[in-house]
Amino acid sequence: MVAGGLDVPASPYDLVPAEVASVQDWRPLVELYFRPEHVDRALRIIACESRGDPAARNPRSSATGLFQHLARLWPSRAAAAGWEGASITDPVANVAVAAWLVYEGGGWSHWYPSRGCW
Repeated sequence: MVAGGLDVPASPYDLVPAEVASVQDWRPLVELYFRPEHVDRALRIIACESRGDPAARNPRSSATGLFQHLARLWPSRAAAAGWEGASITDPVANVAVAAWLVYEGGGWSHWYPSRGCW
C-alpha cells in the first residue's frame, strides 16, 4: 500500500522476512513497535537471544522466540499487550509484546540476565 508516496504495510505481517540472512532483516518490524532511539538495542537483544530465529528455543528453559519470552509468562503478557492467544513463536506478536514490556512493563530489565551479550 502506498500512502503519501511511502510504502506502508497493510499488515505488520508484511514486514516479516521470507528468509532471514541476518538480524537486520527484522529491522522494519522492530521499527514498527519500538521508538527510533531503541531500535538498535532491540535488534542487539534479538541477536543475543535468538540470533533472529523466531522459532528459537532455549534448551535450558522455556524461553522461546525472537526475544526469548518465557512460556509461563507469555499468555498473561501477550494478553496484556493486546495479543491474547498469539503464539510465542509468532514473530510479530513476539516483537510487539517485547515492546509492550519495554514501555509498559518494566523497561529493558526483562533481558538483563543477557545484557553482557547486547
